Amino acid sequence: MKVKASLAALLALSAIAAFGAQAASASHFETSGSEIKGLTITPNEQRWSNPNVNAFCSGSFTYANKLTQFDQFTSDNLSASVCQAGTMTTNGCKLTFRPQTEISSGHFAGKVDIGPTNCGPIVYKWTFPCVTSFYSKTDMGAEFVNVGSGASRAIQVTVKGQNLHSSGNCGSEGDNTTYEGYWELKGYTSGAQRGLYIEKDGGAGISVSSGSFNAAKAPRPVTATQTSPLALTTIEGTATCQGSLSGTLQSISVSSLALEPAFTSCTAFGLTAKFTKNSCRFAYSVSVGGAPYKGNASIACDKEGDGMVLEPEIFGGTICVMTLPAQTIGSVEYENVGTAGSEKAHVIAKLKGSKIKYTGTGGVCGNGAKEDATSSSTLDLVGTY
Repeated sequence: MKVKASLAALLALSAIAAFGAQAASASHFETSGSEIKGLTITPNEQRWSNPNVNAFCSGSFTYANKLTQFDQFTSDNLSASVCQAGTMTTNGCKLTFRPQTEISSGHFAGKVDIGPTNCGPIVYKWTFPCVTSFYSKTDMGAEFVNVGSGASRAIQVTVKGQNLHSSGNCGSEGDNTTYEGYWELKGYTSGAQRGLYIEKDGGAGISVSSGSFNAAKAPRPVTATQTSPLALTTIEGTATCQGSLSGTLQSISVSSLALEPAFTSCTAFGLTAKFTKNSCRFAYSVSVGGAPYKGNASIACDKEGDGMVLEPEIFGGTICVMTLPAQTIGSVEYENVGTAGSEKAHVIAKLKGSKIKYTGTGGVCGNGAKEDATSSSTLDLVGTY
């Protein structure tokens, strides 16, 4: 399967790419039971060839972020330690690996990108007085194959891209370059190899039942999109925050889900407002009982006495501070959407609460400790990779 191996294997990528192009991403990277904190990508054999040049490089590069399940990843860099008859400078270009359609067991079609678009260009300086520049290219047909077992599981990737743009004083400029690459992707945590492989989609859906949130596989990342914003109403008016929340189901069946807010905008009592979560998050729980499934939503904080804070502002200056301490903020009614256990199953969570505690520093925030706020929000809880 290597770049310098059989021509038949490389030509087969054309058929694989055509097959993969017929469907959106239907597969994802997966790890063997534990989080991976980095990848090594070896032996990183790459070749750019056109009627004028044949540039070949090898080496290894890394991806240093934490990984559990994900549908694509982009390398930290696109480096090469050894090049034939020259040196390569990547100038910010990176590789993105995107498995897509399962061809057979452990064998997937997909795409590899050299990007981001308009990165670089990649410059190849030959030992003789000649320089060639190679430009970004997306959607190059690729083949992904799972190899090994257990902690030694890895992924072999072969790619062949046509019509890459090149320029320089080694020949004429044009879309006349072919790119070929071969890599083996391996996962590591603290120096120890961890299994990395590709799996067909089918387990991202989540649901609720009596006393639990459920997922086909865990850990399962969850994104909560607001279909109606979080609203908090007091005698002074209403405060709202919009944005997304995220969490993780750590087991296939759990009674509660912690959601970290990432609000992009807040208003309070007709003014723009700053929101600070401090050590706090929202926690959604499911009670024991039949459909319609119910539960509670709470503010939970790591630090004793901490709380979420809203600060209404005028001309960028805070006029008062409203603090919401750890507490139950309402009851929740859950609705399953789609068939439980299916890829697209998700959950609608409708919050409604009253007698919510807060402390204000005066003005529209209220003066002192109060317990008269009401709450409402609707979230769409979706499992992701």
